[in-house]
Amino acid sequence: MATSLSLTIARRCLPFPAKLALSILPGLVVLGAVEVVLRLTGCGYPAGFFLSTDRAGQKTLIENTRFAWRFMPQQTARAPLSFQFPEDKPHNHFRIFVFGESAAMGDPEPAFGFSRILQVLLEERYPALRFEVINTAFPAINSHVIREIARGCAECDGDVWIVYAGNNEVIGPYGATPAFGSTAPPVQVVRVAAFLSRFRIGQCLGGLARKLRARQPANSAEMTELLLSRPIAADDPVLRRIYANFENNLHALVRMGLNARARILLNTMVSNLKDCAPFVEGEPPPLPPEKLAVWQTSLAEGTRLFEEGNTEMALARFQQAYALATNHAGLQFRLGRAFLAAGDTNSAKYHLQSARDMDAFRARADSKVNEVIRRVSQSYRHERLSLIDAEQAFNTSSPYGITGAELMCDHVHFSFSGNYLLARLQANAISKFIPHQSESQAEWLDQEACARRLAFTDWNRYRFATALRRQISGNLFRRQINHREQDARLQNEIQSLQNAIKPDAMPQQIAAYREAISAMPHDWVLYDQLGNYLLAHADRAGAAAAWTNAIQIAPHAFTPLYKLGLLLNQPETASQALTYLLKAERLRPASPEIHAAIGTAFTHIGKPADADRQFKLAIALDPASEHARIAWAESLLNRGLTNDARQQLETLLMFNTNSLQAHLRLALFYAGQNQTQNATKHFTEVLRIDPNNETARRCLSSSNTRSNTATRPEEPGKTSNLAPKPQPR
Repeated sequence: MATSLSLTIARRCLPFPAKLALSILPGLVVLGAVEVVLRLTGCGYPAGFFLSTDRAGQKTLIENTRFAWRFMPQQTARAPLSFQFPEDKPHNHFRIFVFGESAAMGDPEPAFGFSRILQVLLEERYPALRFEVINTAFPAINSHVIREIARGCAECDGDVWIVYAGNNEVIGPYGATPAFGSTAPPVQVVRVAAFLSRFRIGQCLGGLARKLRARQPANSAEMTELLLSRPIAADDPVLRRIYANFENNLHALVRMGLNARARILLNTMVSNLKDCAPFVEGEPPPLPPEKLAVWQTSLAEGTRLFEEGNTEMALARFQQAYALATNHAGLQFRLGRAFLAAGDTNSAKYHLQSARDMDAFRARADSKVNEVIRRVSQSYRHERLSLIDAEQAFNTSSPYGITGAELMCDHVHFSFSGNYLLARLQANAISKFIPHQSESQAEWLDQEACARRLAFTDWNRYRFATALRRQISGNLFRRQINHREQDARLQNEIQSLQNAIKPDAMPQQIAAYREAISAMPHDWVLYDQLGNYLLAHADRAGAAAAWTNAIQIAPHAFTPLYKLGLLLNQPETASQALTYLLKAERLRPASPEIHAAIGTAFTHIGKPADADRQFKLAIALDPASEHARIAWAESLLNRGLTNDARQQLETLLMFNTNSLQAHLRLALFYAGQNQTQNATKHFTEVLRIDPNNETARRCLSSSNTRSNTATRPEEPGKTSNLAPKPQPR
């Protein structure tokens, strides 16, 4: 009792900080024990951006494919590009980190992004140095996430940090959409959430909180629709908080880089002004009824006159509407185009910039984002911080001094020419930081030489344009008033590249890949690109060999594992396919496509229960997944469960009425059942989506539909004359 009394008296004599520490210590012990138990039982995931592994006895850092789970739902979280570099930087290595979002990553084809071109430029000009260009950028993130990535990079002895970020501040995590959590909370709240997500307890609580919210978007299409349903006007108060958070994060990133002794290149952001109409023009202005009627009539008449080629009259009508109300993105874009046609490029540029800034679908960095970037760069009078005004450089390099389709492939992503220009801007700046003993007077490689080094051939250009045309057929791009113009431009480009897909072009294309690989034999991306080309030209063995080489170079890389697994996912090689697909699944367990592919493999080896389990996982992750539902339907058909297969296809059409593969398979199913009316309905839908589809044309024109459609499309990966062969992504 005396001892207890002594302890009580001693506690009373302690200063307040010590009392506080004693009071919270038991709770911390409990939390620590729970954290240990969660880690030992495999709950949660690694929180850092980098993972350490061993490569030939050398400690190597690779990407953490689950990193984004800390900030967004697993089913919509994207993964970084695959990379690997020594944990301890060797002598004569020059290490560059790239920060940003999808544009910095190189979307829509990262193999030809600016970071890849930058590496080629630097290696060719400075052969005495070994350049490591580590691209940490990936889609759907923003500065809140990039700040955490930079925390990891600060410990990796980088020589240069390239920052090209700002497009996703509104539509990314902790922006203006509730899909990722609170709407634009104070940056302090975000930092607390980011800190807690480093621990398994925080990860579990965060996952539980997401499950308790209303249903989250299951894929990028649903996310786009959610964002379209929540337009953000230029005068929305939430933008002030978003700009402030961006500035805070950018300051933090700069300080981390400077403290890590890195040189920092801050880039202003580039947008397609000339050839990208607003995605959401906004509501009509709040005018009295009689003035609103005049405004609407002037806008409609001006649009008609401009389409007819009467620029002078169209401009007069647009100016009449502009005199009544200026805060309408669609009017600003029309005015900009009309001034451009009239030869007034200064006025055109002003209005086209205003159109971007007023676009209520805020997927392009606006003028205020670039103001923040410039302001942050001016806050540090430091020789290791430089501003690259990419926005100005792109305008200067564009016709009429306004960035457009010559350098951009859509609203913010670059064509190969645009990627080359951005890479040259970075290379020019980095050349000032090269060690004196490694300096060179050699000229920079030109754009065509870089294209050869990366095997960017006419076939790639054709594939690029075809994929881009599919992309702009989506709801987001169809909303733009110049959508038909964009589609026609891509059609013309595809038509001009037809020779690249002819059989007699194959030797030249293969030689281009072989030449590039001989110059960079340890580049797994080149082998991946070669695999794509060979599979597209029915050389399955060659594609398998290419992806096997890629895996040998980068065993952790998701893309070649997945593609090789898909290629081998046939009845005779399904067991081999499973080996690669299960490795890919461990890297991206929240991918419905992977679970669907594993389900198909289990079907081939005669394990239907395991197959259905995988298909159910895929559907749980994304109920609207076209890949998963079609793969499940194929599996059910292989087992003779035709009605169940039909149900999967019809359910898919409830989510996506434009699924060509669902319509085609249902048409073939009904034709096989001699239900001509239903077959005709779905074949007609196929032709609505793809007017050149030979299967639907042949079957509809046949007098005996059933006899001409008895065969189903083959499994994914097989060559079929009935349905397009899905390409692994």
